[in-house]
Amino acid sequence: MTQSAGHDFVVIGGGMAGASALAEMSRHGRALLVEAESQTGYHSTGRSAAILAQTYGNGVVQALTRASEPFLTAPPKGFSDAPLLTPRTLIRIARPDQEPELRGMFDGLEDTGLLRWLDAEEIARRVPIIRPGYASGGFLNADAQDMDVHAMLQGYLRTARVNGAEVLTGAPVTALDRTPGGWRVEAGGRRLDAGCIINAAGAWADRVAALAGLWKKQRPPMWNSRINSSRRTMASSVSLIKAAGIKSWPTCSSRVVWRSMCSTGRVSGIGSGFFAVVGGVTNF
Repeated sequence: MTQSAGHDFVVIGGGMAGASALAEMSRHGRALLVEAESQTGYHSTGRSAAILAQTYGNGVVQALTRASEPFLTAPPKGFSDAPLLTPRTLIRIARPDQEPELRGMFDGLEDTGLLRWLDAEEIARRVPIIRPGYASGGFLNADAQDMDVHAMLQGYLRTARVNGAEVLTGAPVTALDRTPGGWRVEAGGRRLDAGCIINAAGAWADRVAALAGLWKKQRPPMWNSRINSSRRTMASSVSLIKAAGIKSWPTCSSRVVWRSMCSTGRVSGIGSGFFAVVGGVTNF
């Protein structure tokens, strides 16, 4: 076991949460990130197709999204060579039996000024792959944008390294013990001393907490379902559909997509940023 010099911060987990935490902590002291896999962004971050949707989630989530938009639109100089955001409209659709619920959601968000109601004809024109008669209505967020997850991850890691932070991959954490000065971490054959631990281990956060003695009873995985193999990936990319102009299609989700995904796993990805309940897709 190799003893390393002390760190003010040790971040456990090399996904988006860990990389962004490392970038911020590196401004305030000596920081190190440890990642169990051979590279950062290996699990959920590496499989994510993200979209900036200002009206998604509850009020707190919406406020956080709006607060993040200026950074994503104009990141600090040197953060990324590519834009973090590119235009991508968002449409949320409903079957006739779901339309009242979706209409209620639309009414509750109408004062944001970001949404416009669409009828079935306009939905079909914008998303021609939807089966005729499936969607009776929906709403459009024309200000939604694709997020370049890879560029964001690398930008945070670049920022952290410029500030002197280190990244250690292939280093699963095997022990966490309290010391008078903070914590002792054993990871990847190294013994690390840290003043503060940031647990950004994603689906393995409970295991890390248990090593620290902070969680005695293991909870079952959050997504213990038929889509567990995707590790919380929202949609699996498929190559079954080749259509002209598909890259310009909006992201499209059904009102029941979240429920369907959790209960049946019947969600499939179609092209760039597009996903829908299988039952609503033509020729799938």
